[in-house]
Amino acid sequence: MSDHEALRPNWRELFEHLQNTSGHLRGLDDDLFAPDDAEEPYDTLLLAGSAAVATEGLAKALAEESALYTPQEAAAVAATLHAVIESSISSLRGLQEAVTRIADRGDIDLPEPSGWVAPEDENAADALDRLGTAAEQLVTGLDYLPHAVKPLNETLCRVVLPQTVHENMAAITLELGDLATLNECDEGQHRETKGDGCGCTIHVLHEGELYYLDYNGFDWNLVPDSRGTVLPDGGKQWTNNDFINLDLTNPLASPAHVSQAVKTALGLPA
Repeated sequence: MSDHEALRPNWRELFEHLQNTSGHLRGLDDDLFAPDDAEEPYDTLLLAGSAAVATEGLAKALAEESALYTPQEAAAVAATLHAVIESSISSLRGLQEAVTRIADRGDIDLPEPSGWVAPEDENAADALDRLGTAAEQLVTGLDYLPHAVKPLNETLCRVVLPQTVHENMAAITLELGDLATLNECDEGQHRETKGDGCGCTIHVLHEGELYYLDYNGFDWNLVPDSRGTVLPDGGKQWTNNDFINLDLTNPLASPAHVSQAVKTALGLPA
């Protein structure tokens, strides 16, 4: 085994550990897209485009305030980026070979390289040389990332993330401080649920307005009490238009993350 292979971070192993220990990452492996039967140009271009969209999306996601909760998550991302660079090297070399096979079939002429003297005079052979050079330049970056993964993964993190929705509701209430109180459900409470509402509601009081905060099985919402329609039995009913969506769909999003979203929705400093 080469030194590089010995140092290669196992991103799948890190992902598996995270999804088994972090409630908000449960089922992470199930959502990964892994086609193994790509054989035609359509498949090749679909994968190339998907890779570009995914890496562009990752860069945008990492710019978000709550992109990651723990250094262990950062370690997993660093490991995947190592895999991306390593695969990019293989893909660049594979692209060289694919174009060579097109020439071998007689579908294009592959002249001698021009030597990169003038860009306007470069030909397909020069393009193949440039692909190879790009691959070689990426190789140097592979030596750095493995050494970043281990210390990140071993960094002690002070945040304690809830493992159930009820734990999250209680922690969110604490995060919101004087703004909130937890209204626990007397009957039908589901304290152990990880993916649905637990039956409790957080009451948020701001500038004389009462809001209800809970997870409805799909996303986190704030519901202003005043928007409800009073029913004959004295209860209240709201429509979807009454809900203030917090743009958070994970029931186990960190308490600080949910609290921040609530404060932003209310126009308060986070």
